[in-house]
Amino acid sequence: MLITTCGAGFRGAIGHLVSIQLHHTRGARFHVSGLHWNHARHILARIHAALEVSGLPRPSGALTLHIGPAHVKPESNELDLPIALCLLAVAGAIDSNKLATLFSMGELALDGRLLADESNPSRANFTCSSTMVEAGLEINRCLVPMGAETWANRFFPSQLPTFHADHLSEAVDFLQNNIPLPRVPEVTDTCTFTDHWPTPQYDSIADSTGNKEALVLAAAGGHHAFILGPPGSGKTLMARSLAELLPNLTITDRAHLKHMHAMRNEVFHADDRIPFREPHAQSTPASITGAWNALGAMPGELALSHRGVFCMDEFPEFARNAIEALRGPLENGYIDLNRAQGSHRFPAKTLTVATANPCPCGHLTSRNNRCRCTPGTVRKYLSRMTGPLMDRFSIHIETQLDRGPAELSDISALSGKEAIRAISWVRAKKEMLTAPSSLGLDWEPGVKHQLHAWSQQRGVSRRGFESIQHVAETACLIEAWQHQKATESLKISENHMVLATRFRIFDQTEWLDRAFNPQWPQYHTTE
Repeated sequence: MLITTCGAGFRGAIGHLVSIQLHHTRGARFHVSGLHWNHARHILARIHAALEVSGLPRPSGALTLHIGPAHVKPESNELDLPIALCLLAVAGAIDSNKLATLFSMGELALDGRLLADESNPSRANFTCSSTMVEAGLEINRCLVPMGAETWANRFFPSQLPTFHADHLSEAVDFLQNNIPLPRVPEVTDTCTFTDHWPTPQYDSIADSTGNKEALVLAAAGGHHAFILGPPGSGKTLMARSLAELLPNLTITDRAHLKHMHAMRNEVFHADDRIPFREPHAQSTPASITGAWNALGAMPGELALSHRGVFCMDEFPEFARNAIEALRGPLENGYIDLNRAQGSHRFPAKTLTVATANPCPCGHLTSRNNRCRCTPGTVRKYLSRMTGPLMDRFSIHIETQLDRGPAELSDISALSGKEAIRAISWVRAKKEMLTAPSSLGLDWEPGVKHQLHAWSQQRGVSRRGFESIQHVAETACLIEAWQHQKATESLKISENHMVLATRFRIFDQTEWLDRAFNPQWPQYHTTE
């Protein structure tokens, strides 16, 4: 005699649609396939206790239980109910034909109550390895405990009749005696949408040195930003305000983030807010890029900030191997996690922003002669920010405590809401212009030659040169949005090029020379 039904097994954050088969013959043995034996023993102990307490028959004879596909080997308790129903069908308490098209899931308590672990983030955010159609199963109804209806419906392309059962005896009466159970109304995985974030942090930035201008450029072009300045000059505020400027998450991006949070047993709230991750400076490289555990690949902070902002506050305080691990993800937009157990690729198209003090005490550029660090100490401190890594930060921002007179540019004068609209427009245009290196925008005569000369004079690398090009193109598109210009007529001008080079302080030795100048307390204009 062979009994077949369908259920759900979980392994970490992945939900698997599984087939439960129970074969009965003469004898006195029990074999298990597709489950770890220790886990199977616990399931059978709960089921036998629940059957005895509920007054339901317990089958005898030789039994072979198979959970397929066999490679899944689920480690969850939601298989209690379908296995119990198969045992009851062998005992004659349920018609076995009714189980063939039934999907059921739920944990059994020893008194027969059906439970759903609603507090487990893995269950709240799991992703399905396959749907009903992909698994080749024919199911016409679902039987679940209260709280598990949304889990069941994720396996099916359309809503199936779903019924609630609070006790094993209720499930038996429903299947054998047609006693009705409460039917669950159709449930959809809803998401709360907002037009845009409020921008209190961005609007509160005091801008006199182009800080807002740099933030808008970074958000519009997806350029990684590095912010250098003394303590209290607004570096962290600027980094956090970037999340206010980015466009809303798409459905695909939310699905990626939901899955990756579930893999770490974290709850991801189903809304469109931009993720902002800010790991501590003592974080290990594995916590940033990802690791591997018994359940498989586990995403790090970079992957959890996909399509959002990844902030490394006090950048030089991070471990050297954690800093250098960023090279590939910053350039490629993904993380390849390769271990002996296997390999996995996490999407990590994040906007990375790092902040740092200019010296160990932080007051090198504060213009009040408070710094007592020697030039050798400062250079040793700055050497932690290696050239290849700084090349991957397209925009470098220098902040000050005491600012000079404000000279707002057109971009800096944008309000938070205007900046968001401009950024959304520029990002849409960049997606349309798909040329891999230069977006297809033309340059005014002689401007590119000036940029080549500037780069050669300062020893700018090829990667840094391309970064300057991309920032200049972003500045050109923002100007087009402001003045309602047609994209076809756009040309990158000298002003756009100068603006892009202004935010490359690590390609200019003047800023460090000025810091050591005894006349530093006086205001200096930027070359």
